[in-house]
Amino acid sequence: MNTGVIFDMDGVIIDSQPMHFLGDRLTLLHYHVDASFEELQRYAGTCDKNRYKIWKEKFHLEPSVKELIEYRDQTIQELMGSSNIEATKGIMKLLLDIKENSMKLALASSSTYEFIDTVLSKLNIKELFDVIVSGDDISKGKPAPDIFLKAAELISCAPNACVVIEDSTNGVNGARNANMKCIGYINKNSGNQDISASTVIIDDFMQINALYIKNL
Repeated sequence: MNTGVIFDMDGVIIDSQPMHFLGDRLTLLHYHVDASFEELQRYAGTCDKNRYKIWKEKFHLEPSVKELIEYRDQTIQELMGSSNIEATKGIMKLLLDIKENSMKLALASSSTYEFIDTVLSKLNIKELFDVIVSGDDISKGKPAPDIFLKAAELISCAPNACVVIEDSTNGVNGARNANMKCIGYINKNSGNQDISASTVIIDDFMQINALYIKNL
């Protein structure tokens, strides 16, 4: 049975969750909502359309969800353009090890394709992934299992033969809801995330390799 490894991007491949929190905060401030950090981190790992649908209703925002997301996309692209991003320590070695061991490799990120492409192009790792699935592709975001099941389907791996690597509560729960094993990565910059439902928990990607993942 083929083993599929499905990576989240934000907070896993790059330490971008603080940038996402800032993008959301600046967007909400633009529409006169001063959201707390606790409010922002509650939705870490969720796709934009789900998050902004909730916030539109909760904060009684006049613009459409589409308008809110367009403003947010512009903001996050500007933040990314001015940043010098680097891959999380140990990630490049792990990705190459997985490829060298002929395991299927997928990216399942709640971010837009535009943002994903910006990140992967800056890191020069886009070609390493067999498939890329974005929050744009699914109607129900994490913690629903949809994005992970879509990735598994595209790499022709059964859900129970897939291992997800996540850093957020919503991402870990989404992986478990998809009947997949999950490596929970402790990223302190992702806020207070409950990843206790993970199969295993790590705080350094140097702790694992392809063989370790295959034997989970």
